[in-house]
Amino acid sequence: MREHSEAALRVRGLRSHYGDFEVLHEVDATFAGGKITVVAGRSGCGKTTLLRNVLRLINPTSGTIELFGRDISELEEDELVKLRPRIGVLFQNGALLQSLTVGANISVPLEQHTRLPADVIERIVLRKLQLVELNGIEHLMPSELSGGMRKRAALARTLALDPEIVFFDEPSAGLDPVTAASLDRLIVELSRKLGITVIVVTHELTSIRRIADRMLFLDAGRAVFEGTVEEAEMCPVESVRQFFAQGSSEPPARRSPDEARM
Repeated sequence: MREHSEAALRVRGLRSHYGDFEVLHEVDATFAGGKITVVAGRSGCGKTTLLRNVLRLINPTSGTIELFGRDISELEEDELVKLRPRIGVLFQNGALLQSLTVGANISVPLEQHTRLPADVIERIVLRKLQLVELNGIEHLMPSELSGGMRKRAALARTLALDPEIVFFDEPSAGLDPVTAASLDRLIVELSRKLGITVIVVTHELTSIRRIADRMLFLDAGRAVFEGTVEEAEMCPVESVRQFFAQGSSEPPARRSPDEARM
């Protein structure tokens, strides 16, 4: 189990624009080490933009993003390259390479970022598949997997380099309720077993209740609540109250071309 400082990620005064439109306004948030924090809110509230800023896929207009104790907004590209193996990202669509087997997909980050021999990489691949409960499928192609299996295979690849913090972008998107619940259970188990910090961007209230230790709620680009789910359910802020009162069955928002490249 990893040792954790109080915060794995801190965001202070974060502002972000697409052209003249301000998507995030003065967002402050603290993400606890070793915990699962959900970034929630209605579609279009700025959840994905927050994630893109934290991953340095776009640069903030202003503010600071402190990851592993360093302000990443000030890092040069070569410093970011050294930092990225400590970070895992599971994209909404899994982003598996369709021309490679599952095993070869999981091998990619190991081949790119390590000098491990082939037999060691093979053992790591099998271990990661075991972690996500997909034993014996390393020879299959992504097209041969169900939607839930593709998400798990992509998660195995995300875990290949033993990241300290993992970001999930709408992990339940496109999954039936039973498969989504199974993936939620796996996320919780892996967070506890591996001691990783997990940040999940989602609008799915059912999933939030299953996995979240803490919650950040965005409304029109502003952070209007930060705390536990139990505290959120008693929050008097109107947008938070409505979110829990009505549930959230809406699909993820249609993204701008910039967001879709994530």
